[in-house]
Amino acid sequence: MKPSLRVYFVTHHDGKLTGTLLARGYAERAPAVFGASEAEVYAGLEQLLADMIVREEPIDSFLWDEALNVRTVEIEVHPLAVVHKRWVIGKDAISLRLAFAWSKLDKGGYRVVLPRFDWWFILEDLDIAPQVLSQAVSTALLGEAARSLFDFRSLGPERIETWSPPVLGRRKRKRGEPPSWAAFPTLHAVAEELVQHARRRRSRLVEPPDLRGHAHLWERETPASILLVGGPGVGKTTWVEALAREFSRRRRGSRPAGARTSPRIWSTSAERIIAGMMYLGQWEQRCLDMVHELSHEGDYLYVGQLPPLLDVRTARSSIADFFLPAIEADELSLIAECHPHEYQQLKTKAPRLLAAFTTVKIAATPAVAMPGLLRAYQARVNPKLALPPEALRRVVQHLELFRRDSCFPGKGFRFLDWLNQEQGLDETTALVERARPEPDDPNDDSGSEDSGAAPPTYTPPGEVTLLRAQQASAAFSRYTGLPLELISEESVAGPETIAARLRAGVVGQDQSCATAARVLARFKAGLDDPERPVGSLFFVGPTGVGKTELAKQLARYMFGAADRMIRLDMSEFMLPGSAQRLLAVGPGVESLAEKVRQQPLSLILLDEIEKAHAEVFDLLLAVLGEGRMTDAGGSLVDFRMTLIVMTSNLGVSERGAAGFGATSAREQAKGFDAAVRRHFRPEFFNRIDFVIPFRNLAPEDIRAIVELELAKMSKRTGLARRELRLSVSDEARATLADWGWHPTRGARPLKRVLEEQVMAPLAVLLARTPTLRARTIHVLSASEGPAPSEAEALTVVLPAQRPTVAR
Repeated sequence: MKPSLRVYFVTHHDGKLTGTLLARGYAERAPAVFGASEAEVYAGLEQLLADMIVREEPIDSFLWDEALNVRTVEIEVHPLAVVHKRWVIGKDAISLRLAFAWSKLDKGGYRVVLPRFDWWFILEDLDIAPQVLSQAVSTALLGEAARSLFDFRSLGPERIETWSPPVLGRRKRKRGEPPSWAAFPTLHAVAEELVQHARRRRSRLVEPPDLRGHAHLWERETPASILLVGGPGVGKTTWVEALAREFSRRRRGSRPAGARTSPRIWSTSAERIIAGMMYLGQWEQRCLDMVHELSHEGDYLYVGQLPPLLDVRTARSSIADFFLPAIEADELSLIAECHPHEYQQLKTKAPRLLAAFTTVKIAATPAVAMPGLLRAYQARVNPKLALPPEALRRVVQHLELFRRDSCFPGKGFRFLDWLNQEQGLDETTALVERARPEPDDPNDDSGSEDSGAAPPTYTPPGEVTLLRAQQASAAFSRYTGLPLELISEESVAGPETIAARLRAGVVGQDQSCATAARVLARFKAGLDDPERPVGSLFFVGPTGVGKTELAKQLARYMFGAADRMIRLDMSEFMLPGSAQRLLAVGPGVESLAEKVRQQPLSLILLDEIEKAHAEVFDLLLAVLGEGRMTDAGGSLVDFRMTLIVMTSNLGVSERGAAGFGATSAREQAKGFDAAVRRHFRPEFFNRIDFVIPFRNLAPEDIRAIVELELAKMSKRTGLARRELRLSVSDEARATLADWGWHPTRGARPLKRVLEEQVMAPLAVLLARTPTLRARTIHVLSASEGPAPSEAEALTVVLPAQRPTVAR
């Protein structure tokens, strides 16, 4: 039977149709079209297929050589309900009608497909389908991402049609192309063939790695399994891409009679291998099928990161458990990657697996060689944007100092990719000059630092956009979020300048701001330990004196926004075992490990750190000491570009309430430091850079905070777009300052007082007079008389007595 497509049709209540192409296994996306008629659906699907063929995307997984039949069965399930925040399975059974497609397999058994839910499995006997479907629905209802019973309702008549559109004839079969899905059905479902892709796509490699010294690894009858070891960005994936291009050239060239065909490279990952596998034994069978298809073929299976293959899935088994016997028996050849730190851990965790690989260590490109590589790369990807030598050196310098979480050359190429994309999307006339090429400034010392020769004249071809050194620094500032004054050598940002920036948002804690500023000044100068976080600060003091606010101000200064702060309430990690939540990985997971992996440049705030369980401190020892964490999947997370801030109230009860200072600042600092030392183990305390005490707030501090918060409120959108101004009397400011301070909570009630006593009445006033524009609104205390003349209608009067929120 000639392979053809299968279209799954569903007729909706309004008579319209949905048509979906059925895949023979896992597919990342299945083409689907909604239309008023079959002809309209077929026309839409044919256009989607044509687009896939033009883009040279594989469509073999949608081709069938077996007949499909549709059958409807009735099953009974017990619904779920939420009772007192708990899932409860109901007693009464509900009947559901489910339609499924089935086909008889040549080797026995039946393939069963539920197109609506992308479920498929193999049954020994078709008669057990109702029981299996009932179990599947129950599992879906009870799973972590539980479906609603409503999802399983009948949508309308369902059927499957065989379809062979003319567009299938446009597929080109090239000599040397890998066999179709008939020979490698599982691999086509979960992997791409890189050698075939290398023939079709233009390479962006500017200096391919030299593979000649490793040729003996794949010129054997069964290629040797290869483990690429190197840091992020050193070029492990590029090495595989270069290998695929080498194999592609060998396949295109002439070979002596009887010479062995070059291997293929099938690219997949642990996540793709287990994707869509819901039932016991499914992913294990997929692994065995992959081994069977690759056995003695002489091809490579590229699996990306090695540690995820060791994750225990079900029945205490991992993907590596199924691959290892085949690797040792020379039936399967793998290419995998890992970080040097992970490699050291695997020596203890999986020595037998490591012994099955030949290790190829890839070193980072030296910084001195990067300007030339970046210039060649830029000329290849976008010759209309040029960076002179001084700008390239500036970029390399910034990347070396401020992106230690990644290695050269990868981080350099990624920056240029971002820069080219920004150049195409944004107007940058304020930062770049458009000019015809001119010789560089004669005073520019952009020549070789070692040779001492005169710098070469840089002449970009044609009219180009020229990015000078200062503009390159500004672009890097936008790329990372780091302020220009912190990264640029032209900007003076000593401890005093940085402390002044911090004090602009934090009142009454000048000494704390000065200490934090010294950490950032050390970071700017490149004098911080490159193998540890940027800084680890321990803020200790009473509640409501500005500890969290200083952390936010640090995030605003370093990254331009407070949302670059990862905040964790450590009281949520008090119980045994809760520390593992910090390491969790997977889709949709928002653990500390995942957040830092997604954004390595960030500020981490560990609030009320003293409440965490001892297991948490064991994890933090490696973070504070080495700037690294190993997540639940065994992969390394780099914390070396994070600033870690911990807050605590330790020692407050010993020094009295958070009132207007009964003890001196020096006595408070000593008491806080002693309390912190007593509470934490020496090995943890000694990894903290600075213990920064926060003093009690004085009355004038509260008044200054009121001024700061009112200034922020006056810039809110509702006031700014109406051109309204706030005028708060001195007596009203004094009243708000008095209400905003609490003996044990410090200034914490202040924001709520301002919201309820100023902004809430103001909102009522604006709702009452929506046409109000360009006026001044007065805020007065109860003891003051009404505002003069007509302004009485534009006045917010504070109550005569202290409100409940301020008590």
